[in-house]
Amino acid sequence: MKAIAIPTKFPIPFASSAAPDFINPIPTTTPNPNIASLELGFPPANATDVAAGGVPPNVKDENGILNQVTAWCQWVAAGGAPMFYDASFQTTIAGYPQGAVVMSSALGNSWQSTVDDNLTNPDDPNTSAGWVGLTNGIAHGQVTVIVNSPTQLIMFPYNGGGLIINGFMRRTPFVGVALSNSGLLASTAYHIYAGWSGSAITLVADTVGSALGTNGVRTKAGDPTLTLVAVATTTAAGQFADNLAQRLLFNFFNRTTKPIQGANTSGATTASNLYVPLAVGSNVSFITGFGEAYSLACHGVASLSIGGNTVGVQIGINNVAVGINSSMTTSLANGSCPLTAPWSDAPTLGTYTATPFGSVTNAGIGSFSVLISGTVRG
Repeated sequence: MKAIAIPTKFPIPFASSAAPDFINPIPTTTPNPNIASLELGFPPANATDVAAGGVPPNVKDENGILNQVTAWCQWVAAGGAPMFYDASFQTTIAGYPQGAVVMSSALGNSWQSTVDDNLTNPDDPNTSAGWVGLTNGIAHGQVTVIVNSPTQLIMFPYNGGGLIINGFMRRTPFVGVALSNSGLLASTAYHIYAGWSGSAITLVADTVGSALGTNGVRTKAGDPTLTLVAVATTTAAGQFADNLAQRLLFNFFNRTTKPIQGANTSGATTASNLYVPLAVGSNVSFITGFGEAYSLACHGVASLSIGGNTVGVQIGINNVAVGINSSMTTSLANGSCPLTAPWSDAPTLGTYTATPFGSVTNAGIGSFSVLISGTVRG
């Protein structure tokens, strides 16, 4: 069969302008033995000779059934299929058959029955057994969150905009969904959740962590109506930040690799024989977790006021020295030593601060012009 073989569409149903005296609504059943019904069609009396007591078919019935049939033909031709879920019709037919497709109450979504005689409500997440979602090209997790300004996050659609919220597939609007920092505490980690107001997607910030639901969707622990989309830690000023030194936004979906770099310590000094922080102003802060790895290096040059001794650098994470240090013995007083101390990890979800650490051995004062740089995922 060819696509061009499509029959002529019904622009209007048959007998749509028929006067009331020339059209009957067709009942499902009727006690009248002489009129048509959906149950019997035209009854035996309409096929019996008038001389033998029969009654001719009524033009009203003929117009009525053709009107009903062609009204549905017009509806289908106008793109009216599939239909919205109809609980009354579902009961009348003793349940939807396997393969049946109905539209969800959430526009843009539809459901397909996986069983025969399906009497469950596909729009009720508590009783929707026997249905699978058909999402018209959108899928869960097609969103990304950005820091639009120090006082605002925005969640935008990403390759579709689909997001499952409370068991329903929702579509993120093109203009995005915003969240203000109003009322948020300073230096606090917040889980950013997407909810449904009844008519639109909303974002909320909550210090309560997430849990993985039985449907594979990560939601707020104890509240499956809120879907996790990001984690953000506020600055000391209670604002949002995602810049070179502060990667304080971590997307749950569609993470990207971001550069990170702190300020140079610019000659910070120490005489400590232990590795100690060099300059708090050279810290970098970031959020990571869910199996994502970060990679950093503390690198630059250092010198020691006394020749023949050793100067070294190391990375500190949350004020604890980690990884392998990089050290060099100076041959001359105040001679420059190039140093690079790497560190990478894939820790649990949290906010981390990396600081340049330095030390000297034996005696002398070390001078350090180093910085931390690398990449994180978020």
